Amino acid sequence: MITLAQWNPNIVPPAPLPEVGWLESVTLENPWPGVALLGLMVVGAIFVLNRAGQLRLGLMVGGVLLLLAGGLVASAHWVFTDREAVRARTREVVAALARGDAAAAERDLLASVSLTLPGNRTGLSKADIVSRVDRYMNGAYALKDKLANITTLRAVVDGPGIARTQTRVTAEHAATGYPAATWWLIGWRRNDDGAWRVSSMELQQLEGAPSGLRYAP
Repeated sequence: MITLAQWNPNIVPPAPLPEVGWLESVTLENPWPGVALLGLMVVGAIFVLNRAGQLRLGLMVGGVLLLLAGGLVASAHWVFTDREAVRARTREVVAALARGDAAAAERDLLASVSLTLPGNRTGLSKADIVSRVDRYMNGAYALKDKLANITTLRAVVDGPGIARTQTRVTAEHAATGYPAATWWLIGWRRNDDGAWRVSSMELQQLEGAPSGLRYAP
């Protein structure tokens, strides 16, 4: 239990995961900034070349740029990157834990998974995690409406079949309505069946908690 006297209002979030390059993001995940840029280039090309008496050339250049914009949209739509996959899986796992779904936790966690809490050298095993999800998230720590909200979600791919996500999760305690915000670092491994499963979990921060606080497992 954290008392009001212990509460730390100076919240400094943990260091973020590295961001993916702008070009990779635009071509594979979020094409709309690139589409907007190409749209401005279309207008600019037609305006400038029309002023120079080369409207036909301007229309040709604009057509090529529009084709490029369409290619960006198609690429982002058809290609599902590993970063997108682990972000989607993070949302699924957070939702399952929030509703106290021990069966989903059993399925989503690797046998070798470990949950690390601040101030504890020894992590919790898979069996420990699953039992606590069932007991606590359906009991003393149950969340309001069995829901948790992800306000920040970052992802990085460290190698073939290896990735990490970092997420800020907010929720309200069902019994008291007390709000909480936590930061988590989640490791992922892709199995032979192609499914991404959790290989590690680390509670990076409980916002407002004093630094150096030891969390009981």
